[in-house]
Amino acid sequence: MSLMKDRTAIIAVLTVAVLGSLYFFRSSSPTFRMASTSASSADVSSLVLTLAQTSTSPPTLKVTLKNTHTSSTFTVLEWDTPLDKQAFNVGVFQAADATGAKIGIPRLMINRKLPPPREALVELVPGAEASKELPLDKRWMPRDKFTIKAEGKWKALWEKAAGDVQASDLEELGGSTAKTGEFRSDEVTVDLA
Repeated sequence: MSLMKDRTAIIAVLTVAVLGSLYFFRSSSPTFRMASTSASSADVSSLVLTLAQTSTSPPTLKVTLKNTHTSSTFTVLEWDTPLDKQAFNVGVFQAADATGAKIGIPRLMINRKLPPPREALVELVPGAEASKELPLDKRWMPRDKFTIKAEGKWKALWEKAAGDVQASDLEELGGSTAKTGEFRSDEVTVDLA
């Protein structure tokens, strides 16, 4: 009977030692979550962003995002990008008047419910594009010609179909499979006269 008690005591001590070691080493080294960017995966620069004025009555700006990669599908979180319905309010556009003077664009801080809904994901298969038309009706916009471009950072994008983006990816606003990177459109001249 004494042998059984000794064996149980040894197992208990070893279990506590192993768990204590795991806790110590795990808590003593900081953990950083970063978006992965595998060298073998497609480059984010395969996503090309363009702007064009499509109408003068009412004045409209068409934003198009195209996947130029030949074999990779991308899914983009549209928040804080030119595809966002709040794009003119979240600071992704820069504008200049006809003299080249920078136009001050008011920026709103928008609180969004997390995790993002699946409707905020845009899937782009190879060669596909997604477009959104934005009305050029903001008070800060000059009533004549001005230039506008989009610049910013993708909050999260994945090199996979939207249906393959896991709930955990959305909860972590990216997760370990997400990529980030900068986007930049061409600069276009729009005419509101």
